Amino acid sequence: MFIRRRLQLLILNYIKEKGKATDKELYEIVKKVHEISYQQFISLLMALEIEGFTELHYAKDSIIVVPKAQHR
Repeated sequence: MFIRRRLQLLILNYIKEKGKATDKELYEIVKKVHEISYQQFISLLMALEIEGFTELHYAKDSIIVVPKAQHR
């Protein structure tokens, strides 16, 4: 569980810094830190979307991940 949250924070920090990123770009970054299958990685992305941290936009051959806008 700790590794999962750590990887999610890595993803969140990266997309907050860049503004958006593709699934392939994020997968390469996550794989450098921890050996993870693509299926497990997609599960991380889906959990971030369900928890309200990100939005996933599906393109022709990739997924674009953007941070969820904070409404105040």
